[in-house]
Amino acid sequence: EMNISKSSIHRILRKDLGCFPYKKIKQPKLTDVQKKKRVKFANWVLNSYTNSDITRWLFSDEKYFDLNGIYNNQNDWIWAISREEADKRGAIYETTKFSVKVMVWLGVYSEGLSVPVIFEDGSMDAQRYIDEALPIALECGNEMLGEYWTYQQDGARPHIHYLSQK
Repeated sequence: EMNISKSSIHRILRKDLGCFPYKKIKQPKLTDVQKKKRVKFANWVLNSYTNSDITRWLFSDEKYFDLNGIYNNQNDWIWAISREEADKRGAIYETTKFSVKVMVWLGVYSEGLSVPVIFEDGSMDAQRYIDEALPIALECGNEMLGEYWTYQQDGARPHIHYLSQK
């Protein structure tokens, strides 16, 4: 134990050493092989497509939204003299195991965004993706990009299912 105050440590780190606190960020762990494959793919795209081709791509993604709301415990504090008092004053955030949620689909292209589409009731499987999401992507793509365009999906299971690839 060095008997140095927290404020002295902060002052030394910031003023003397020029350090600042940074939050840790989360990112996928990529191997060197995966990194090389990504660079190879990016170079292939650059060499295989023209700028006008690239402006005719429709990217899409889906996101689930929990209807219980968003809770971030990093910025929600209760000041109290004990845990029991804090709990009485609302320091417990209760969640349900299977919360109600909706999925939102959105397309992105060089000129902007498609209309968001909300899917209620359940999760997205390959058949639902084929029956409900792909027709919307086709309609949005034709409306926004004309007759010839490319639809770029991510690697979600419903997207890569053999039925979706037909």
